[in-house]
Amino acid sequence: MFLIEQLTNLAVPYSVLLIAMAITVFKPKYWFFAMLTTLILGYLYQTIQLIGMVYLGVAFAVCFWQQKSSGVLQHVLRFIVIVFCIALAIHQIPGFNNLPVIDNSQKGPLSMPFTLYLNWDKPFILFLLLALFPTLFERLNPQLPAWLKQKTAQSLLFLFIPVVIFGLAMAANLITWELRLPNWWWLFALNNLILTCVVEEIFFRGFILKSLTEKAPAVLALLISSILFGAAHFAGGSDYMLVATCAGALYGLVYLISGQLRYAIFAHFSINFIHLAFFTYPMLNHTL
Repeated sequence: MFLIEQLTNLAVPYSVLLIAMAITVFKPKYWFFAMLTTLILGYLYQTIQLIGMVYLGVAFAVCFWQQKSSGVLQHVLRFIVIVFCIALAIHQIPGFNNLPVIDNSQKGPLSMPFTLYLNWDKPFILFLLLALFPTLFERLNPQLPAWLKQKTAQSLLFLFIPVVIFGLAMAANLITWELRLPNWWWLFALNNLILTCVVEEIFFRGFILKSLTEKAPAVLALLISSILFGAAHFAGGSDYMLVATCAGALYGLVYLISGQLRYAIFAHFSINFIHLAFFTYPMLNHTL
């Protein structure tokens, strides 16, 4: 079911949220203004309650505190913020009204029912990580192996990994062909690009992969960050985690080679939209 009334009521704050996220990605120096605008509108439209604002206020205070700290204290404060971000991602922080706009809707007869929420907690991960690491969107210049610098190798990897992703998913009977777009495809695209892909890429590639490349070889950093990305999809089962790990490797490669988070975001969204357009979404309905 496509919940038009819910979407209509949230049109203004949701539009502002999408614009604020986009501005932050392309002009990170304006992140605080974008975050503040989102926070105020969220409160006015009752998508964020006072208790949620208090939690966020404390989290941002810890971010700014760690910038003035050093040594063990700084690491402890960063750890606290990262745990808070994870709690936001799994919707464990009170004070946020994440309303459903698609409820048990099937893309097609072979697909599982799909529910989509307009999440107002998860987007603040972007703003918190920027407060924690202001250089998050700066160009990455890792030391890549010689073979990975070759254009031929890069092209083959970019072509091969998506085939592996969808091939594994089909072999595991997670998906099958279903060439059609549901009438809510545009809402999925906006939500997935701005809220899902941006947040996941800034956390797994911008934060985890970038941090690891400062301490380990790029290939090892890519492997670890990809496994963590796969593990984060544990709810889908072991086969789904394996597919997500391969997808994480693709997005990480794009980031390592391009040095730009926005390209990893685009790669992530491209895989997700191909999934929606050509295959059963979110997965094959095994109850048929």
